[in-house]
Amino acid sequence: MKNLGAAGKRVVIAGGGFAGLMTARRLLNSGLEVTVIDPSPIHTYTPWLFEVATCALVQQRVRRARSGSADIEHDGVAGMGKVRFKRAGVVGLDKAAQHVLCDDGSTVPYDALVIALGAVAYDFGVPGVREHAFMLKTTHDAGKISAAVSGLLEAAKTEARSVAIIGGGPTGLEVAGEIAHAANVLAKRGLISRKNVKITVVDGGSRYFQNGSPAVSERLAARFAWLGVSFVGNAQVTQVMHHQIAYELKGQKLTPTLKADLKIWAGGVMVNPVVKTLPLKLDERGRIQVEPTFIAKGEANIFAVGDNMALPNPLSGQPEPMTAQAAVAEAAVVADNVKRLLSGRALRAFKSPGRWHTLLAIGGRWGVGEMYGVTFSGFGAYVLRLLADLRYFVHLMTLWPGLKFWLRGRF
Repeated sequence: MKNLGAAGKRVVIAGGGFAGLMTARRLLNSGLEVTVIDPSPIHTYTPWLFEVATCALVQQRVRRARSGSADIEHDGVAGMGKVRFKRAGVVGLDKAAQHVLCDDGSTVPYDALVIALGAVAYDFGVPGVREHAFMLKTTHDAGKISAAVSGLLEAAKTEARSVAIIGGGPTGLEVAGEIAHAANVLAKRGLISRKNVKITVVDGGSRYFQNGSPAVSERLAARFAWLGVSFVGNAQVTQVMHHQIAYELKGQKLTPTLKADLKIWAGGVMVNPVVKTLPLKLDERGRIQVEPTFIAKGEANIFAVGDNMALPNPLSGQPEPMTAQAAVAEAAVVADNVKRLLSGRALRAFKSPGRWHTLLAIGGRWGVGEMYGVTFSGFGAYVLRLLADLRYFVHLMTLWPGLKFWLRGRF
């Protein structure tokens, strides 16, 4: 529905990730001139990267179906032809002139600005991470991991090999689960000895998925025990080397080492470094401080959404999570408030669910979830995870294109 009072006004969205694209989608048919600035022509659906990184391990057919299927071309999203996509990186902001500064030397004027620059993989300054470990943030990263894990499992036919997953969040756990599942399948087929493949998750928390509920952690512990995955908790990795990692245990002075032929770094992310250069109020982690309406504090027409902003969660008091689920929910309010702002109406506050849903796929067709305080696991949880993916694609692409994209990744 068009906002006649806002028609023709310019909205610039800096960033084409989950929050940026969903904001743009919800501004379609509003009568506003919408521009998305992003250096990449694609949007990567990161919740699928763990499968792209591991899908070639058991079935070649699956590899052909999944290869590249986590990437969505901006221009190919139904209806997005009404949105202007500018292929450039954001390097600054001129608030007085209301211009976004781009790395190609150009400037883009705005009446309302949405900053959705997201986050990047971060090594926390740990020596050796970038030299000896794989990160998982792009489809290209996933392809490199797939090749490395395939080579490791091939070697496991005759000799022992070890994998260390550094980081016990959703990405790390889902990768660990899929590698273990693949090793188990190959062992059942008599192609490798399962004893030759040791998989360990190393995390700073005391339990699997520290940010989730204890009930989810218990289900995960049981699942990983069944899959043959070990867990080293309360561990801070201090160095990554060619064939091992060193870490410190909380409360101890010892610095143990863990043999690891393959290291996958899933140790966390940091706000896009560009955000720290913008003339806005930031928190201690470099995220933009916002009001409950997502207006940047002290600003009149600049919004921030997704991983690059900090809005306290009403239950934990900590910033809302840096997840796709949160970004999509926030984008709906941001888009509405952009229209309200430019048509002179009062803005509405974001109502956080407090406890966000958990849906993880852990090896094969098994999942674990928690929704509305209820914890569940098994095939049903896995199906709900698939449906959550489908829901996102339908919201972004509309029904039929979204369904086709989802099916391409499933069969």
